[in-house]
Amino acid sequence: MLDWAEHHWAGDKARTLCETLAYDHDAERQVLLARRGYQDLGAVEDVRIYGLEKTYSEPVLPSGFCITTVQENGDHAGRIALENAIWQAHLDEAWFRGKSSAPHYSLDWDLVIISPEGEQVAACLVWIDRANQMAEIDPLGTHPDYRGRGLARALVLDSFRRMRACGMCHAIIASESDNRIVRHLYESLRPIETYQGHRWIKKLD
Repeated sequence: MLDWAEHHWAGDKARTLCETLAYDHDAERQVLLARRGYQDLGAVEDVRIYGLEKTYSEPVLPSGFCITTVQENGDHAGRIALENAIWQAHLDEAWFRGKSSAPHYSLDWDLVIISPEGEQVAACLVWIDRANQMAEIDPLGTHPDYRGRGLARALVLDSFRRMRACGMCHAIIASESDNRIVRHLYESLRPIETYQGHRWIKKLD
């Protein structure tokens, strides 16, 4: 795979670097990359695993807010608008159709918080892996106007409750290593395991 990537990327004059990700527990891959001339630039991703057999606190929401799903709410346009507000993106109905047709996507696992005014203000998408009894949260976000109210925490806790109810044993959440705000949230939920993904680069000739 590295041979293919280096060969094809080197043929693109706009690319001067070949880069990949290696987790800190994968010593074999790190040795391979170092031998091929890659340099470790440090951690860029934190991955946390949570044991769903643990007892977590109940989600707490401000008065008038509620958690529902895109399936129950049915407002696809509102979900798209929320995604754009969270990530400063420019997504449209085609994006939603593509996302919702992805394997393992379910409208029942696309969780949203509704404000007292009926607007979608936070979202948490859960990907269920029933074969391995694991689930991943990706992404999780809150509308800029509603941050700092504990909405993201409430979504994670509610998703944990739903995961456990359907037989999941572990939950996975990955985040950028330099994001102190999300680090505080995810660490406060007491993961049972944490590891990091490091960015490795190689200068192309």
